[in-house]
Amino acid sequence: MSFRSELSDSAIHYFQMDDDPRKRLSDFILSSIHTLFVSQIPNRIEDFLKGMMEIVLCWTLSLRSCFMQE
Repeated sequence: MSFRSELSDSAIHYFQMDDDPRKRLSDFILSSIHTLFVSQIPNRIEDFLKGMMEIVLCWTLSLRSCFMQE
Protein backbone atom coordinates (compact mmCIF):
# COMPACT_ATOMS: atom_id res chain seq x y z
CA MET A 1 0.00 0.00 0.00
CA SER A 2 1.39 3.42 -0.92
CA PHE A 3 1.97 6.17 1.60
CA ARG A 4 -0.76 8.28 -0.02
CA SER A 5 -3.39 5.53 0.25
CA GLU A 6 -2.38 4.79 3.87
CA LEU A 7 -2.74 8.48 4.65
CA SER A 8 -6.15 8.63 2.95
CA ASP A 9 -7.38 5.57 4.85
CA SER A 10 -6.11 7.10 8.08
CA ALA A 11 -7.90 10.39 7.38
CA ILE A 12 -11.17 8.61 6.63
CA HIS A 13 -10.90 6.60 9.85
CA TYR A 14 -10.16 9.56 12.11
CA PHE A 15 -12.67 11.95 10.61
CA GLN A 16 -15.56 9.47 10.82
CA MET A 17 -15.22 9.30 14.61
CA ASP A 18 -17.87 11.09 16.70
CA ASP A 19 -15.71 13.10 19.10
CA ASP A 20 -14.37 16.67 18.92
CA PRO A 21 -12.98 17.58 15.45
CA ARG A 22 -9.83 19.07 17.00
CA LYS A 23 -9.17 15.79 18.83
CA ARG A 24 -9.65 13.90 15.57
CA LEU A 25 -7.15 16.20 13.85
CA SER A 26 -4.63 15.67 16.63
CA ASP A 27 -5.03 11.88 16.39
CA PHE A 28 -4.71 12.05 12.62
CA ILE A 29 -1.50 14.08 12.84
CA LEU A 30 0.07 11.54 15.21
CA SER A 31 -1.06 8.66 12.99
CA SER A 32 0.38 10.36 9.89
CA ILE A 33 3.75 10.85 11.54
CA HIS A 34 3.73 7.21 12.65
CA THR A 35 2.90 6.08 9.11
CA LEU A 36 5.72 8.15 7.63
CA PHE A 37 8.47 7.26 10.09
CA VAL A 38 7.62 3.70 11.13
CA SER A 39 5.79 2.14 8.20
CA GLN A 40 7.72 3.74 5.35
CA ILE A 41 11.16 4.40 6.92
CA PRO A 42 12.42 6.80 4.24
CA ASN A 43 15.72 5.86 2.62
CA ARG A 44 16.45 9.20 1.00
CA ILE A 45 15.83 12.82 1.84
CA GLU A 46 13.54 13.08 -1.23
CA ASP A 47 11.28 10.35 0.18
CA PHE A 48 11.17 12.11 3.53
CA LEU A 49 10.29 15.48 1.99
CA LYS A 50 7.66 13.96 -0.29
CA GLY A 51 6.04 12.23 2.67
CA MET A 52 6.04 15.41 4.74
CA MET A 53 4.45 17.35 1.85
CA GLU A 54 1.68 14.74 1.65
CA ILE A 55 1.04 15.07 5.39
CA VAL A 56 0.99 18.88 5.28
CA LEU A 57 -1.46 18.87 2.36
CA CYS A 58 -3.75 16.37 4.07
CA TRP A 59 -3.60 18.25 7.40
CA THR A 60 -4.45 21.52 5.68
CA LEU A 61 -7.49 20.07 3.95
CA SER A 62 -8.59 18.28 7.11
CA LEU A 63 -8.20 21.36 9.29
CA ARG A 64 -10.21 23.40 6.81
CA SER A 65 -13.04 20.86 6.87
CA CYS A 66 -13.01 20.75 10.70
CA PHE A 67 -13.58 24.47 11.00
CA MET A 68 -16.14 24.58 8.19
CA GLN A 69 -18.31 22.12 10.17
CA GLU A 70 -18.55 24.48 13.17
